[in-house]
Amino acid sequence: MRGSKKGEIGISTLIIFIALVLVAAIAASVIISTTFNLRDQAISTAEAARREVTGPIKILNFYGDRDDNNHLGGGTVQPTIQFLVLHVSVFDGSPGINMVNMRLNLITASNSFIYTLYPCTSVASVTNGGAPAAGARFTADEVPTGTAGNGWTPAATQCFLDNDNILQIAFDVTATTAAGISPGTTVQIGFLPGSGPAVTKTFTTPNSYDNNEIIPLL
Repeated sequence: MRGSKKGEIGISTLIIFIALVLVAAIAASVIISTTFNLRDQAISTAEAARREVTGPIKILNFYGDRDDNNHLGGGTVQPTIQFLVLHVSVFDGSPGINMVNMRLNLITASNSFIYTLYPCTSVASVTNGGAPAAGARFTADEVPTGTAGNGWTPAATQCFLDNDNILQIAFDVTATTAAGISPGTTVQIGFLPGSGPAVTKTFTTPNSYDNNEIIPLL
């Protein structure tokens, strides 16, 4: 009888030991799997942050304008967005961008259109409203104007976006979408600098513009 009881205790202990080993193995497997997932997420986040910080351009502000008079005011407010306006800069430590080589790619559900800079020596002044050029052109204007010591001197054929200036970019979306951009529309803008990585910005317009002429998009 005593020997039988010792055998039962030994088997029970063995069962408990095996259960503990199995639980430990499962826990270790979960921990290892979680560690690998966290590592992959950390690498992905770091890569995304690196691409953003080293990207060629930084969008500070972004809105649509429903005025049909070249963004100068005094025109008719249309049911759709007629012009897109962006304020852009570059990240600290990033090299300057020659805006003459910059291309803007506007992509809608039915079309893709490339805009180039209005002639560098003839870019519009923000004191005149920063009027976008018609057709396949965009204008870029320093904000504020007249900052000395940076690369933005159109009179000297220098149209560089660098760490010391902010540019207002504006262009006519009706050149590619005659009806303008309606509420609830998804559109993509690609900044193609000519050399280096491109930057894309996807946005969806609000479901209603109400009576607002300026439609924030950022």
